[in-house]
Amino acid sequence: MALSEYRTTFSWQQAIELGPQLVRLAEELPGSEQLGLCWQLQQVMVELPTAIALDLLDDSYTRRPVALRLVATLEIIEKVYPALDTQALRGDAQDLIDRIGSDRFAEQTADARPEPAAVAAPAPAPVVSLPAEPQPAPASVAVTPEYAAAPAPVEQTAPTSVPVQAEVQPSTPEANV
Repeated sequence: MALSEYRTTFSWQQAIELGPQLVRLAEELPGSEQLGLCWQLQQVMVELPTAIALDLLDDSYTRRPVALRLVATLEIIEKVYPALDTQALRGDAQDLIDRIGSDRFAEQTADARPEPAAVAAPAPAPVVSLPAEPQPAPASVAVTPEYAAAPAPVEQTAPTSVPVQAEVQPSTPEANV
């Protein structure tokens, strides 16, 4: 299978369509599950389509452990949080698991199959364009410079002096010599 063709399979598309359902279920779980069951759902959401694509390209079987992880996660959620409605998600997941375990795994969607060769349509007639009319030159506008007003004079104040005490050296007889 060519690299770009895996996206046209029902298996890939079903796995991608499970993503929003898995996100909604993860959002319904309590905050204490952020690093537990929520994380598992988020991981499976990305790993399942990735494994399907790898299996389609390499003819391997990495999809099966990921699909089993999804089933186990959903069953644990049903046991721990029975009030959450997982029925539709479980049905969609089971349909995908049935597909990836069967000979329909690599089945492509109808729009991915090559279409029969069609009769070529005649080439469109060339478009003849008329020469553009000359545009009038823009009218000249006199520009007069605007001068900014002179800044207001700054009021100067006399510097304040701070009295400096001179240091008085005691006179010693040696200093007078």
